[in-house]
Amino acid sequence: MFVDAEFASSPEYMEFWKQLAAGKFSSGEFMRVGKDDRKVWIVASYNPVIGKGGKVQKIVKIASDITAQKAQALDWQGQLDAIRRSQAVIEFGLDGTILTANANFCAALGYQLEEIRGRHHSLFVDPAFAASKDYRDFWHRLAQGQFEAGEYRRIGKGGRPVWILATYNPIFDAFGKPYKVVKYASDVTSRKIAVLRVGEHLARLARGDIKAHLTETLPGDLDDVRVSFNDTLDKFGEIVTALRINSSGLRTATQEILMGANDLADRTTRQAAALEETSASMEHLAQAVNENDARQGGGRKGWHCLPLCRAGGRGDGHSQRSDGSHLVLV
Repeated sequence: MFVDAEFASSPEYMEFWKQLAAGKFSSGEFMRVGKDDRKVWIVASYNPVIGKGGKVQKIVKIASDITAQKAQALDWQGQLDAIRRSQAVIEFGLDGTILTANANFCAALGYQLEEIRGRHHSLFVDPAFAASKDYRDFWHRLAQGQFEAGEYRRIGKGGRPVWILATYNPIFDAFGKPYKVVKYASDVTSRKIAVLRVGEHLARLARGDIKAHLTETLPGDLDDVRVSFNDTLDKFGEIVTALRINSSGLRTATQEILMGANDLADRTTRQAAALEETSASMEHLAQAVNENDARQGGGRKGWHCLPLCRAGGRGDGHSQRSDGSHLVLV
């Protein structure tokens, strides 16, 4: 009545009681069925009691209810199993020696388990880093029980670079001392390469290259970033084209204004020169008149050229010439 019907009719259950009847002790964790079909976990020992003549007279069971502890243990184990199914997991001794690894880890680095078991973690890093003080300090901290986490560049089989997001977890014994390190990791190589590629194209944009489009599809939500980046480049292109058109029009208008100003300045200069030539001619004419008058005896008034004035007669002794200048008799 304490086990389910299927197990009660199994060969395993029959063998269990056969062994007890033969006087063999049994102990362990057992799942039993309580009232109302409630599942109960017990840790128990089944003890045959031997009577006179060496025959088993009865079986005494001593048990403790561990249902709550069992449920907690099963929950923890379920979580660990889920992590191992989805994560790359590898275990090390405190000195970095590889103890075991799951299939995910082996696939990420490109090895079979037997190729790496018993070898040192330095197999997965650059030789220069493996020989560095930073690397030695890393393993020293883990051996002291310190947790480590971060993004790491590792070397897979054949020298292939692999980027992982990982935690290194020291595991402690019953006395609180670390005795091994378990690493849980995710392979983020494709994402890391994608981020680096986006960075390269952003650098090109910063240098003024508005044709630095990302043409390759990127993993996960990074492809949304790629699409937005390309859209932004297209917008920049449209803005630059519009600026070039407006700039060309402004440059043409500026050139026309400059040409008009230069033409006006040139005409003004020519007019000023012509005016100076006219004034000089009038001075020579006045001088010739005076000289001629002097030769004839000085009976006439002298002629002097006053500055040119505006066109139009005044009726006051001025003599107007056809070019608009005036001779004045004094």
